[in-house]
Amino acid sequence: MEATCLQVSLFDQLRSCTHPVLLLDYDGTLAPFTVRRDRAMPYPGVMNALHKICQTTGTKTIFITGRTADELDRILRPYGLNCEIWGVHGRERLQPDGTWMTFETEQQTTELLHQAETLLFMEGLGGLVELKPFSLAVHWRSLDLKTQMDARSATLRAFAFLQTKRNCRVLEFDGGIELLIGTRGKGDAVRAILKELPPKTPVAYLGDDITDEDAFRALNDAGLSVLVRSEPRATAASLWIKPPQELVAFLEKWLDSCRGAA
Repeated sequence: MEATCLQVSLFDQLRSCTHPVLLLDYDGTLAPFTVRRDRAMPYPGVMNALHKICQTTGTKTIFITGRTADELDRILRPYGLNCEIWGVHGRERLQPDGTWMTFETEQQTTELLHQAETLLFMEGLGGLVELKPFSLAVHWRSLDLKTQMDARSATLRAFAFLQTKRNCRVLEFDGGIELLIGTRGKGDAVRAILKELPPKTPVAYLGDDITDEDAFRALNDAGLSVLVRSEPRATAASLWIKPPQELVAFLEKWLDSCRGAA
């Protein structure tokens, strides 16, 4: 089926459904990448559209992010968004009422992350490390191209031993590499969410990075997967849109379609 037909079908469903579900990545999707991750401001118009979607429609808006759930929650709160968040690529779940749960074993995770951090410091990469509850990321977006390549090689050397561990995997993203403890990914979060929904609930997932491909595949025919990116690439997503104009237009179309169901 043509992507445009899938999009039209989704918006038609929204006009007759009072509780659709919108799944969203944040960095690179709703906000452009920045060297200072704490200053990752959303594209103009995005949060205004999302706030209206959350406040004036029955849409359940859920974020699935590589950030920790608490970190993203702090970013969203000033915009009046109190949403469910699946953090660290689906390894933790934060509900709007503050209920938090994890899907990994803390002791084993701590030990493996300590090993990884030590190896990275030995490679001279300590200043590029971001330590999360269930993963460790090395960011090099601020570096020149040669230094980025050197940092990538050094990171892969440091992670080579840990990749042999049964529950460790290395995932490259736009601007770095992340060591993930456990087998869960964004696709697991999508599958868990889908199991909780009534049959035929309209669902869309918007993401930009390689880390979102797992979620695109998990959604499959159950909804519309949307790649949000300035340039196209090979993807499992059904639709490609460019930020920020086409992204805002998609959200506004969602809003208008839902209002048609009210």
